[in-house]
Amino acid sequence: DPEVHAGAIDYNLNPGLCGRTPLDIYLRVVDSLGAVGVAVVVNNHTTMGAWSGGPGENGLWFLEDSDVYTEDGWIGDWLRMASLLEGRPHVVGYDLRNEVRPTGILSQGPGWGQGETLDWCIAAGECARALVSQEPTLGQRFWQCQARIRRD
Repeated sequence: DPEVHAGAIDYNLNPGLCGRTPLDIYLRVVDSLGAVGVAVVVNNHTTMGAWSGGPGENGLWFLEDSDVYTEDGWIGDWLRMASLLEGRPHVVGYDLRNEVRPTGILSQGPGWGQGETLDWCIAAGECARALVSQEPTLGQRFWQCQARIRRD
């Protein structure tokens, strides 16, 4: 979504957000949370940019039979987000996907490490390996953040 939907932000209360992209606003929110000591776990909540949208569109980490929302695209999106969030020590984790589940009543649904076509365990592992390959100190950074939070 290249622009913020009308009415989503009260620009009278947030004039500095006017004319900014959704991604820029997101990063400003992440930075504002960090500025006041709030730890952030980034979450890939849905495939479609909407509230839920139903399991058919948001049950998996990609959209079946889509050339746009592919598994490779999902991993690429995570790599892009990780690149944008690098250097923000208050970002303490990545929730790769929220509530992976079947996409319909009659669908097989995702597998859990048995090598199925829709195997969430394999996909999550591939994404995690790609993230660590891009930022080799990622695990160490997250571990240090958790230790710091426990101390504080």
